[in-house]
Amino acid sequence: MCGIAGWAGSPAHPIERYLDAACGAMIHRGPDSEGRFIDRTGKISAGLGARRLAIIDIGGGDQPVENEDGSIAAVLNGEIYNFGDLRKALEASGHQFKSEVDTEILVHAYEEWGDDMLGRLNGMFAFAIWDVRHKRLFAARDRFGKKPFFWSEETGGIRFASELKALLADGAMAPRPDLVSLWALLALQYIPPNRSALRNVNSLPPAHALSWDAGKIRTWRWWDLWDEPSGQRSEAQPEALLEYLDEAVALRLKADVPLGVFLSGGIDSSLIAASMARAGGTVKTFSVGFEEADYSELPLARKVSEACGTEHTEIEVTWRDGSLIPEILFALDEPLADSSALPTFLVSRAASKELKVVLSGDGGDELFGGYERYVQFMKWNRLWRIAHGTRSEVITRPLGRAAVGIRPGGASAAGRIREVARRAGVAMRRASEAMPDRYLNFLGAFPTAERLRLAGPAFASLGGISTAPVSSILDSRWPFREDDLLTSLGALDIETELAGDILVKVDRMSMANSLEVRSPFLDHTLASWALRLPETARYAGDRTKPILRDAALLRLPRAVAEAPKRGFGIPLSLWLQTGLRPSIEDVLLDPRTSERGLFDRNEITRLLDEHRLGRANASRIWMLFAIEVWCRSYLDPPVPKQVTI
Repeated sequence: MCGIAGWAGSPAHPIERYLDAACGAMIHRGPDSEGRFIDRTGKISAGLGARRLAIIDIGGGDQPVENEDGSIAAVLNGEIYNFGDLRKALEASGHQFKSEVDTEILVHAYEEWGDDMLGRLNGMFAFAIWDVRHKRLFAARDRFGKKPFFWSEETGGIRFASELKALLADGAMAPRPDLVSLWALLALQYIPPNRSALRNVNSLPPAHALSWDAGKIRTWRWWDLWDEPSGQRSEAQPEALLEYLDEAVALRLKADVPLGVFLSGGIDSSLIAASMARAGGTVKTFSVGFEEADYSELPLARKVSEACGTEHTEIEVTWRDGSLIPEILFALDEPLADSSALPTFLVSRAASKELKVVLSGDGGDELFGGYERYVQFMKWNRLWRIAHGTRSEVITRPLGRAAVGIRPGGASAAGRIREVARRAGVAMRRASEAMPDRYLNFLGAFPTAERLRLAGPAFASLGGISTAPVSSILDSRWPFREDDLLTSLGALDIETELAGDILVKVDRMSMANSLEVRSPFLDHTLASWALRLPETARYAGDRTKPILRDAALLRLPRAVAEAPKRGFGIPLSLWLQTGLRPSIEDVLLDPRTSERGLFDRNEITRLLDEHRLGRANASRIWMLFAIEVWCRSYLDPPVPKQVTI
């Protein structure tokens, strides 16, 4: 795991200055070593830089790496899990390796297979290769977007880095907000995976590659999630699932350092802990809980630890940990409405004191239908189809009008019911919308009408974009299948929320603490098998994830296997009523926030007043707060910087 950066273009560019600044801004991603590769031959120059977190070949695996004659160099952020098999194939073809590190696979694979090398890689990665002879930059991200890659085209060349703060570190760029991305954020609660929060910066989407060749940039999709579920249905046997999972876990246990598990007490991470325990050796597990018992899964995590014989560590998060919020929001790199970044940061910090690598259960809910919202949406979608088929305005209009007055619900039972009603009303009011916007709006924070009320003068330049379907901003192909809606919803979430929210949060919060997180459920072989399962393997009656629960019954206590799904959230609504309220309100009502012109002050005041009266606006308030703090860190000179609040 590393932080990488690079530049290619005019020989007049101060490459060394940029690499020094960029790598200096990412020491947290790679505290063990730093390296450079500079090519100043010919009319085009280039440079690659890396900060390394040493996990494989501790003493001999520094980056950048080169091929035998130095004509190809590479830097890698992430891991190539099948590097052993690839190395054997490349050595059989005559390639000679200088180290045992997985990064070196890249230069020889590029020599042997060119761009077609991508389909042979199994891993989580964002890498860049510089071809000295052809003066060509080649870069790519892994299938699910676990590792970030930002790039920007500028006069005379192209620059890239693992983080926005690294891209901006030399002061050569003038950051401007991407208003389209921020507009989408208000709807989705995250920046779309194919975009960046900065207007002059691009995020290479998951499963995409990029080439820069003599000033010409090309990007393309090299793998498509929708190609995977084709063909014969998978047999819904829990034993088969465990076999795929054990293989995925075994691949991710390859390291020259100890590994652990983020253990929530849910089925996904519990199965991973059980699989690691079966593989042998000491397993260390780390769990996070809260004073508020409704949000804490610590009792279930303890049961799993006892059953698997792990060395278990627990941490408890309170509103007082809010003092870390400025550090956390700066580390996120982009505004994100996911307040669970706080416990993710804290559990990462605890694990990093003992380990460099942990495994997590990310991806299990999307693949196996674990979210309750899937069930809720499918029920309301059937009602929508009836209403749409009969063009029944008797149903759609009253629900639509009611939805406008219903605010987002909180974590209480009443709040959850209110939230379901609000989302159902929004979906019915937009009965004419096609998929996937019907689903995206069902999940959204601010429906279009409320975004328009909230918008300040800065958003005036958006024009028609402000009322366009949010899916038009996403780079996601969604071949909706009414006969397999659950698979369609999970696959859409993988391409959108998983890539734009969950994996972003996990990467930034873990790497801020120099910790690598690996996700066995996001092994593309396992994912392909899971997406071919019949719907009954994901949902049967009132039982979510039945095949995963049946697999858990073979290895875990029944209390864990049959426990209801509990989201990884924080008591945000309560905290905004108590300990966090003063600092949040100070930022949102600060004249600087109003002068920025993004949001209408009266609407912000209304949201705050409603929350004080018990209406659950917590996630919306947090989002607006995160956006303003990000603006101060990444837009207000000097940038980038961590601000105080």
